[in-house]
Amino acid sequence: PSILPREGSIAGKVYDGKQVLIITHVTDESLKKYEISSESWRERTKYIKSVLAVQVRVKNKVRAVLALDSNTPGAFRENEATVELAKLCSTIFAILLEQYELFEKNLSEEERRRPHQISPETSASVLPDND
Repeated sequence: PSILPREGSIAGKVYDGKQVLIITHVTDESLKKYEISSESWRERTKYIKSVLAVQVRVKNKVRAVLALDSNTPGAFRENEATVELAKLCSTIFAILLEQYELFEKNLSEEERRRPHQISPETSASVLPDND
């Protein structure tokens, strides 16, 4: 995960209140509409032509922003199906984030320091035979 500046950014706009943001065709005018700093945004993302961003909420608190982008204008359209799909992806991501945090919380200090290894039985059942 990357940490992006909130002020003047798409992630910041979504994190600070807009639950779903879809920019069908990224232009200076479309960025200005959402008060996004086009100069700083364009420096990092000059190939992005379409954006969909959604809040990730855990227990009614915004914890992250899930953003998808495309180099194709119009890849994301402002319609009910796109918004519902974005919300579904956000919900799945929120569940995974919450489960990961619970898993980490329940690990002992020793388990946290120990390298994660797969048992021979597990790897034998998951990995294909080399025959």
